[in-house]
Amino acid sequence: DWVRGTVALMAVGSGAPDGLVFLAEHSSSDGWTVAFQYSTDFTSLSAKVPVALMTQLEAQMLGASFSGATAGPPNLSLPFPTGQTWKLGGGAHNNTDNASGPWDSLDFSISGGSVRAADAGTVYIDCANFVRIVHANGFETRYYHVSGIQVSSGQYVQRGDVLGTT
Repeated sequence: DWVRGTVALMAVGSGAPDGLVFLAEHSSSDGWTVAFQYSTDFTSLSAKVPVALMTQLEAQMLGASFSGATAGPPNLSLPFPTGQTWKLGGGAHNNTDNASGPWDSLDFSISGGSVRAADAGTVYIDCANFVRIVHANGFETRYYHVSGIQVSSGQYVQRGDVLGTT
C-alpha cells in the first residue's frame, strides 16, 4: 500500500508555512516507511512509487529538488499577464520574517487579478490560500494569499495557467 500527500509546517514565530510532499509505503513485514521531500529517504522512495500515485516525471522533479540536479537555470515568467499592472507591496523580503536571511519573496497584488503559473510543473496545495509548484528543473515557485484556488494537488500545469485570484 502507498500513500502520498502534503503537509504544511509552520515554524514558531513565522508567518509563512513551509509545505512538503510526503510518501509512505506499507510493508506487512516492516510496517510504514514515511519520507518527506528534501530527504534522502524521499529520493529513494520516489524512485519506486507506483505511477498511479505519482508520475515518473513528478517523482523526478521532486527528487531533483532534493539532489540539487537541475536541467539548467529557471525560465520563469511573472505570475500575471503581460500588460497588466500589479502593485509590489512591501518590497523584497524572506518568507520566514528573519531579517538576516536572504530575500526570497516578492508580494504582488491587484484586486481580483488572476494568479498564473510562472512555469510548468506539479501543483501542491499545502494549506489554505497557498499554492506551490515544483518545476522540472528542481526549482519551486510559491504563491501565498491566493483565493479562489482553481487547481488541485498533483495537477500538472503549464506556464500561464490560472491558479486562482488575489
